[in-house]
Amino acid sequence: MQKQYSFSQKLIDRFNAAVWRESETGHIFLMPREVKTAGGKGEPDKGKLILLELDQQGNLIHEIEVWRPDSEDMHLEDPRALVLNDHNVMLGLTAVVKEGDKYVPYPAIINLDSQKWKQTLPKPIIFKQFGHGKNLTPIDANTFFFRKDGDDNSHKLYVLNWDGKQMTECGEIGFSMDIPWAKWRIGTT
Repeated sequence: MQKQYSFSQKLIDRFNAAVWRESETGHIFLMPREVKTAGGKGEPDKGKLILLELDQQGNLIHEIEVWRPDSEDMHLEDPRALVLNDHNVMLGLTAVVKEGDKYVPYPAIINLDSQKWKQTLPKPIIFKQFGHGKNLTPIDANTFFFRKDGDDNSHKLYVLNWDGKQMTECGEIGFSMDIPWAKWRIGTT
């Protein structure tokens, strides 16, 4: 769903924001993808990730670009955030990678050290071994849901486990195809 926000006296398009609350300050962080131009057929939308920090009353106190594609070979989208027990933030993302003349989505993660980052996102870890898909969503520090591409996977989520060094597939969850609000496919959030 598209929303238009007016920050810094300009109208911009921002999509699919990850949202989390910092426990020490109560500040809300949003990380949307800012898109100025839609991609052509078979291409991803061109965009960057922005970090917005809001105080407890919802006032914008900080806005910064934290990721911009450095080439046409990879784009990041669909961030999903989870605050971990150590106050770090685990981001699940979709990395859209150019392979030959096509762009294909893969699951990716970034672990944000809450004490050290707030300028530029660290490089994502991309997991190509699970095939093409989108919307890697952290459930806890070690568990993630992921929807693979393909008609056979439209109502199925794969459960992945991260041990800090390696990601493995450990199960799947199938959903009914009779869900009124999810006739076409399900996603994660």
